[in-house]
Amino acid sequence: CDPGFYGADCKSKCSRNCSSAGHICDVINGSCFGCNPGVYGDKCITPCPPNCKDSVCSIKTGNCFSCKSGFYGSECFIPCSNSCKEAACEINSGNCTKCNSGFYGANCMISCPTNCKNSDCDINSGNCTSCQAGFQGDRCVEVILIIITGDINFIDCLIILACSNYTHGESCKFICSQNCKSNFTGSRVCDSANGHCLNGCRSGYDGLDCLKCKLMNYYFL
Repeated sequence: CDPGFYGADCKSKCSRNCSSAGHICDVINGSCFGCNPGVYGDKCITPCPPNCKDSVCSIKTGNCFSCKSGFYGSECFIPCSNSCKEAACEINSGNCTKCNSGFYGANCMISCPTNCKNSDCDINSGNCTSCQAGFQGDRCVEVILIIITGDINFIDCLIILACSNYTHGESCKFICSQNCKSNFTGSRVCDSANGHCLNGCRSGYDGLDCLKCKLMNYYFL
């Protein structure tokens, strides 16, 4: 057949949406070898989904190769999370590629730790990129205490790492026992190194870390 025609008598015209030069198609069934942007299918007459980037989709399935900003999925119909920065997410999973300030996680729905400087943390781990003054550690929960050891007019000090009032242990990753008694002054409730309760135990509990039930004497009449 001449270019642009197909069929037994070569009188049927190939689709004008066939992308090859001269709109060449299969001489037997008229199927296009490629489609112009915006259409797909054997004859390239079915519109690609509207949110395909640059209106380009698979000639066979109609699935988008990439999505316009703010959408994901094979046909780019699903909106990205509002917490994704610049509405950018991965085409297959919908996971955000960047988060708005103060959030992290696949869908950017988890708040960064309180003491992250400028509320900025890693999108995957949630670790702070830097800490507010007075804190340090991956999640900025280690409190920096400065104790003056010499004349206050001289820079002579010892920096001691401690944890926030309700955490203890390496990197402050352990929570103080819920049975530690609080003195309601905002001061810490357990030792930052070993977790021992500093103000005693709540009623009914005993031990250094208040994890034991307190033995009581009962009298029956």
